[in-house]
Amino acid sequence: MKLTINNHSIKAISVVLPKNFRTQQEQLSYIGLSENKFKILQQNSGILNPL
Repeated sequence: MKLTINNHSIKAISVVLPKNFRTQQEQLSYIGLSENKFKILQQNSGILNPL
């Protein structure tokens, strides 16, 4: 991924991780998404979590 930002700078990046690990099925039931919508969300966000 190539990103060019003019007249701006990134000074900090924050990361928040859950205390307890959840499986993909637990995540889906917790947030109320179907597996297909979850896959679309992963594709659109570019955030993939291999389980």
